[in-house]
Amino acid sequence: MTKRSVSTHVFQSLRDRIISGELSPNEPLTEAKICQAYSVSRATVRRALQLLEKDELVIIEENKSVKIKIFTLSEILDMLDVRIPLERYVVLKATKQITS
Repeated sequence: MTKRSVSTHVFQSLRDRIISGELSPNEPLTEAKICQAYSVSRATVRRALQLLEKDELVIIEENKSVKIKIFTLSEILDMLDVRIPLERYVVLKATKQITS
């Protein structure tokens, strides 16, 4: 597995844990704990955290501490406005393929 794919794997896993609520809003994320949990280097974790920041799921502060973002009600509703039509589309496509 390449370094990029490993950092992508860590990113996707952390993203899923944030979205599912397994990791709580404002919960600090430490490089050391993530490194240990995923058996990866700090550089890999930093890349994953940068991707999470790009997706606006975490906040990386000036002192390099990382916390899971607290979403406002408005942000959550905006996400749902996009998610619900996408889920309907996926279900529609899946049922068409099953019946074909």
